[in-house]
Amino acid sequence: MSLREWESIGDKGWTETAVPSFIGPPAVEIVEKADQATLPRIEQPALILKVYLPAPDGKIIEEFKRALQNARRSTPLAGGRR
Repeated sequence: MSLREWESIGDKGWTETAVPSFIGPPAVEIVEKADQATLPRIEQPALILKVYLPAPDGKIIEEFKRALQNARRSTPLAGGRR
């Protein structure tokens, strides 16, 4: 895939090493209003996500890891697992 038509919007030569990225809705979104009260106590706290399946696997995995790390930092009970 050639990106030469985009050469004029950046530094000269940037299109030679550029790799097109995923453009679309977020690959992974946290469901903030998920009702965790319906989950058994042993499954709480839970990270409930919405995944956009047409997104590339790498993008889904990258965003999932970020969401998981952030949730574990902000949830005291989830602390020790890494």
